Amino acid sequence: MLAIAATAALWAFKVKDTSTDTANNSQATQQTDQQEQEAEDQLQPEDVTEAIRKALAAKFPVIEGGNPSGSELSITIEKRSPPYKPAGYNFYTDYNGGSTMYISSLSNGHPLPYPSDVAARQEIAKVYTDLGLKKTETIQVEGAYDATDVYMGQGLICTVNTPESQISGSLASCGSIDRYAEGAAAVKPFADILPGVDESTVLLRLQITDSETPGYQKAQLAYGGFGGGGLQALFYRKTDGEWQFFRKTQEPPACSTYDTEDLRKAFKGEECFDEQGNRSTVQ
Repeated sequence: MLAIAATAALWAFKVKDTSTDTANNSQATQQTDQQEQEAEDQLQPEDVTEAIRKALAAKFPVIEGGNPSGSELSITIEKRSPPYKPAGYNFYTDYNGGSTMYISSLSNGHPLPYPSDVAARQEIAKVYTDLGLKKTETIQVEGAYDATDVYMGQGLICTVNTPESQISGSLASCGSIDRYAEGAAAVKPFADILPGVDESTVLLRLQITDSETPGYQKAQLAYGGFGGGGLQALFYRKTDGEWQFFRKTQEPPACSTYDTEDLRKAFKGEECFDEQGNRSTVQ
């Protein structure tokens, strides 16, 4: 009887432990499910550009891509995020995600800004505010024809050209603020060795690729500031070594600038100009 009682007590203890574990697991699962649901419920960049698409289509003749005619607006949407400076970093950057809409229209005999562009930008701003975002600043670079209004809220940063910007076409772009830290962390090793980086520097679209020469890699960043004037910053390294800055450029460099063995190996096959100005490749 004692053995039976002991076995029963042990079983009861095990069942009690299992019940506690089940309760804890259930609570953890509920918390995870709640977090996932909150993430799903949170406004996403794609939700904003879709709302913009619908708003524009309700007021203008809209085509998806291609060249507009008459009063049409042509829109193209890409997976791209606007520049943002996350906490702890001294440069603006992007991340692999977000949603950006490019809008083009015709002048129809009007000077810049075209009335269709002004109306589209105003409609985009209305979509932002209707979704709960608030305008936080206008970025205006001295001497530039373009200015950008910045809206924030709902975990997002969104931008659009100001209505009076003296450019053809418009750009509306949104990104999730909590994604920028990962983008900035990837860019930081390059920002640390790139000359001229300051609080207004914009570093976008980091690309890292393996070189044609085994054991080497190359990288490039779009480098500039608000208002244009962008360059490509080029970097290279041996796969097991530190990144090295090569140069900033707007076009393929002269072949003669690849003046070390490591540079030639890292950028082998890249386009360059020979001494006669003819297109060639790094050998």
